[in-house]
Amino acid sequence: MPTMFGLVPTALFALSVSNPTLPEPPPVVEYELEVRVEPDTRRLHGSGTLRFRNSTKAPADRLCFHLYLNAFRNEASTFMRELSVEAPRLELDEHGFVELLSLEEEGAGSDLLANARYISPDDGRPEDRTVLEVPLKSPLDPGADIELELSFVSQLPKPVARAGAIGGFMMAAQWYPKLGVLEPAAGGTEARWSCHQYHAIGEFFAPFGRYRVTIDVPDGHEVGATGPRVEMKTSSGRTRHVHQQDKVHDFAFVVDPRLERHERRFEATRELSEARRSSAAAHLGIEAEVLRGSDVKVILLIRPERRFAIERYFTAAFHALRELSLRFGPYPYSTLTVVDPPPGAGETGGMEYPTLITAGARFGAPASMPVPESVTIHEIGHQFFYGLVGTNEVQEAWLDEGLTSYATLRVYEQTYGRTLRFAPSLFGVPLSPWFVHPFEFREIELARLLSAPDQDPTIQPSWMFRDLRSYRVGVYARPVRFFMRLEQLYGAKTLDRALYRYAVAHRYGAPRSADLLRAIEAEAHGPLPEWVTEPLFRPGGFELAVSELVSRPVPEPRGIAEVRLEADRVVTSARTSTRAPGFFTTVVVERRGEMMRPAELLLTLEDGAVLRHKIKGRRRWWRFEHQGPRAVKAELFGADNDPLNQTQIHRARRLEAEHRPAFVFAGHSGYVVGLILDALRFLL
Repeated sequence: MPTMFGLVPTALFALSVSNPTLPEPPPVVEYELEVRVEPDTRRLHGSGTLRFRNSTKAPADRLCFHLYLNAFRNEASTFMRELSVEAPRLELDEHGFVELLSLEEEGAGSDLLANARYISPDDGRPEDRTVLEVPLKSPLDPGADIELELSFVSQLPKPVARAGAIGGFMMAAQWYPKLGVLEPAAGGTEARWSCHQYHAIGEFFAPFGRYRVTIDVPDGHEVGATGPRVEMKTSSGRTRHVHQQDKVHDFAFVVDPRLERHERRFEATRELSEARRSSAAAHLGIEAEVLRGSDVKVILLIRPERRFAIERYFTAAFHALRELSLRFGPYPYSTLTVVDPPPGAGETGGMEYPTLITAGARFGAPASMPVPESVTIHEIGHQFFYGLVGTNEVQEAWLDEGLTSYATLRVYEQTYGRTLRFAPSLFGVPLSPWFVHPFEFREIELARLLSAPDQDPTIQPSWMFRDLRSYRVGVYARPVRFFMRLEQLYGAKTLDRALYRYAVAHRYGAPRSADLLRAIEAEAHGPLPEWVTEPLFRPGGFELAVSELVSRPVPEPRGIAEVRLEADRVVTSARTSTRAPGFFTTVVVERRGEMMRPAELLLTLEDGAVLRHKIKGRRRWWRFEHQGPRAVKAELFGADNDPLNQTQIHRARRLEAEHRPAFVFAGHSGYVVGLILDALRFLL
């Protein structure tokens, strides 16, 4: 297991971030598409051109396309097979699909689809049609471009996973034939396609490029999409909305005749004031000029009956843009669109796309209840980790979900405070203020850790997780605990500087786990301890428990004192000394998880004295004994003097039977788990 990821001098990272000009993405893809939207049939008729550049050092003899909507084509797809038995199923008229009708190389005059075939690189299931392999007429040399003409038809399913249409609302996500990522392999002398099937657990990975999309809708339909609207024309009862955006790796849009459009300007000179930039720059160890951003048009699309959430959405969006820009470099795009899905379209909520997010508000939620605030901050956080730092969400989901969840926690605590309140709901209406339950934001991750067995490593392909609960633990909760541990070990400033340098050095790139860990090690000036990184690579969890604490009066020393031989007889004499004062204490510590880290047992005595015992090695149990004043409490702490364990329930034991830990676990954590999974369901 790696514990050192190639220590890189901090100066090398400083070179990459000291200049305000951020790195530019390589020109890999350029889509110019037109799509005609038919709300009555949920269909999208698309055509246009795709330009692709081979940015590797090896020739490419084929192309690989994602056809994500084919996951909803029938029940035989990998996605539908992997859904849990509790997941909603699709009726015959609710299915979706995408069909590539033609694909021609410019100037070649022949359809490349003649030799195309569906492949299943992950599970070999022949029924799955979410990846299409297209052989080229001749290999595409390194640095060479190919221009393709394509036409396709897509049908959105009912809202089941991110995309969908219901009641006039249409969320077009992963709606077009989408090129995979051509990556160098075998030392750069070969190239391979990273083009995974669409799985029930996991998200996406695509190359950066330029999109110009014309969305043709019936008059009266509001449109929100990736990038700014650069043109709009109305003719013959239909309106053409043209959106264009560079330096992104996806394009999504929403159409709905009942959506209202609300706009406000995020003014960089006010929100990213000189005072705020100077303070943040000093904290990060950079020049304040690097954090000077540009104005952003924030667009909220929401139905009239949900206007109650307008102010909350804008406040959360402005908080997120300001704080995330000061932490990870300015948000570089001119627009940010926030979509509030209507009732019935909740499955499309809580999702991120370049310059566009879907969130979700709850009617009647009090101001102390962080919906829609937490989901809005989280999805805007994805504009940085997934959007700008374009990691492979399928192979290493923790790099976007874990980092974004930790950033959400830090931003929420800074802007709204540490304490949140949740209430259970009845038919979607929170039962507040009668059943409001307060807790700290960081308890969300504790609740997630308790929600499923620790059975999967964090760093593995998303479809390899046992189920969605294990995925939540592996890519959300455990990484957040990992960053919190780093915060405790090295301090918030050191961690913040490492994350900033990572975010800026890999903007418009596709870094791996080792790149993030190298950035942290560079700022920490040394390798990370194995016990810190171990949870990323293996399951099992870390948990030490004080399983036994017994303190009894020292017994009378009754028995035989001497044995002697007198006249061929064995003679014994009884002990006559009085009982020694004090108590005899026994403490047993158990290792219940698979992992281990430096620890100390603190034994508190009745007279106030505290005895310390080191916990070393990888044994399954340790016994400690003491004679003296009665012991009243045994507690476990880490080498960095913080309380141990992911559950915090068994780390301490008092001499008297203490029922509070069990009460807290059942009445607090269990309660929080249920509420969090309901109220924060959009974070998935």
